[in-house]
Amino acid sequence: VAVLFHFANGIRHLLWDGPGIAFEPGAASAFSIFNYTFAILGAAAIWAAAAWL
Repeated sequence: VAVLFHFANGIRHLLWDGPGIAFEPGAASAFSIFNYTFAILGAAAIWAAAAWL
């Protein structure tokens, strides 16, 4: 979970630093919810794939 959360947060910071996307408070809050969701669902998908193998 931590690795995927860190990855998604890095993408968010690249978007902030480069083109300035999702820098408004509402968009930043939505992106943080996406970060948590991506990390949890991504970890579940990796766990399921490992269990399936």
